[in-house]
Amino acid sequence: MLKRFLSAFFVVMLLVGGAAACSDDSGDDGGSDDTSTDSGDSGDSGDSTDSGNADVQAYCDDVAALADEIEAAGGDPTALGDLSTQLQDLQASGTELAANAADLTTEDGQALTDCTTQLADAASGLAG
Repeated sequence: MLKRFLSAFFVVMLLVGGAAACSDDSGDDGGSDDTSTDSGDSGDSGDSTDSGNADVQAYCDDVAALADEIEAAGGDPTALGDLSTQLQDLQASGTELAANAADLTTEDGQALTDCTTQLADAASGLAG
């Protein structure tokens, strides 16, 4: 079961990574046309998984909730067994979102990647 989960997880990670790398960046050539010199704080702490895509945001919210539940279970086999079903459902959702990653913005693709990584970390807590 664990081998199957890990295999599916790595496939999802490859799909998400490939889609994010190949996503359309709206013709931006990477150069900056902004000539302002404002170096003020943008207020972004860098650890947010907020997304403009409602499906990606819902997925990230569900991943965060599951990660908290796994941590709260503290190794209880019964609770962890129940959470494994939720984990499989989220993996399926992540796979579906990754399959449609070409429709996501770069930010949404990065949020999806971050949330999938968080899901993998949670899964390692479930397995270990």
